[in-house]
Amino acid sequence: MSYPADVTQVVVNGLFSAAQPAGAVPTGKVEFWPTTVLVDAGTKQLVEPGVVTATLDGAGAFSVTLMATDDPDLTPTGWGYWVRETVDGYPVRVYIIQLPAAGTPFKLGNLQHLAVVALSPYLLAWRSATPRPARRASCSSRATCPVPLPRRPCPAWQASRRPATGTSRGT
Repeated sequence: MSYPADVTQVVVNGLFSAAQPAGAVPTGKVEFWPTTVLVDAGTKQLVEPGVVTATLDGAGAFSVTLMATDDPDLTPTGWGYWVRETVDGYPVRVYIIQLPAAGTPFKLGNLQHLAVVALSPYLLAWRSATPRPARRASCSSRATCPVPLPRRPCPAWQASRRPATGTSRGT
């Protein structure tokens, strides 16, 4: 994957060797992709969150070059990389990391996994424009039912529309 010329790049290395039978070399891949759509402040271009795949070599190692997550030319700030490890002999793992410009090259096993990172402002705008109302215990009419329709009407509203027990349905 090519990056904008003004963006700082960092190197991430990894080695998978434990938990293998004698003489066996792990095979698989490690995938990295940004947690958000980025904008290069220098060129005003969008940097789409494409996947960078690092395939393990004959020794179970990989090396990949990625964009630094604290580069001042990229916005929003505080973003990270999703990482998916798909390596034979290991459980699949998915987590988020950050890669500051200082400290390269990084060893993947030494990086701290993050729980929260910056979201795309486009995603935030979409979420704020479509709020989900809280469910109420009962609804007096379909018009006041807070559950988004027509997916699934509120159970209280459905119950109020059922015919009473013992009545005919117009046979």
